Amino acid sequence: EDFEDRQYFLSTIPLYIKFYNGILPTDEKLEQLVSSLQKTNYPFDSLLNAFRQFHEHLMYKPEQIGGLDFRVLRPLDYYSLLAIRAETCLRYALEKKNLLKNINKEKQKLDTYITKLAEQKRSTAIIKDCFKKEVSGLTLLRETPENPINKIKQVKCDSVQDTYLLQAFLCCVLARNYFAHHTYLDKNFMQDQKEESAFMLIGILVTVLTLLGD
Repeated sequence: EDFEDRQYFLSTIPLYIKFYNGILPTDEKLEQLVSSLQKTNYPFDSLLNAFRQFHEHLMYKPEQIGGLDFRVLRPLDYYSLLAIRAETCLRYALEKKNLLKNINKEKQKLDTYITKLAEQKRSTAIIKDCFKKEVSGLTLLRETPENPINKIKQVKCDSVQDTYLLQAFLCCVLARNYFAHHTYLDKNFMQDQKEESAFMLIGILVTVLTLLGD
């Protein structure tokens, strides 16, 4: 199943590239990165599985032509699992690098994990500063804004690449907080806000692959 999840991810992810063009590695580099993370980051397999299950639950798929599918499909259950597994992937990476012990227990949360891992990468230095300024106002969801993803899409940074990374990091935290505490946008994600929903989904993956890549 791990192999099937990997192959499905590699074949499907190009459909989302338009949202963060030029940020994710492609072809052999992406394949190498995914294979490496499957070996070195234990929760990453669960993230890949959630990605595949989410897409398979978007539509009925009887095994035989003309057959009936009586499953109750809940794709957002797997979307939420994907968001949660993103957090565990990043935490796991910090644990392996022996960096988690340096973080106060009260601050051991997703936005801190993103910041700490970003600090390890020169290319994300600007993002680290922008991210700290924006994360509280856009992702905590103490209220229930109608379209929080669209607000993130309007955030800008110094360059296109920095903007993409900033938006991805914010989407990752937003998804985690939304699925942990809310349901009020569930129908919108599957209907009126499908474009925004796809943008947030790939933002989660961009965050993980960018911060855990070489």
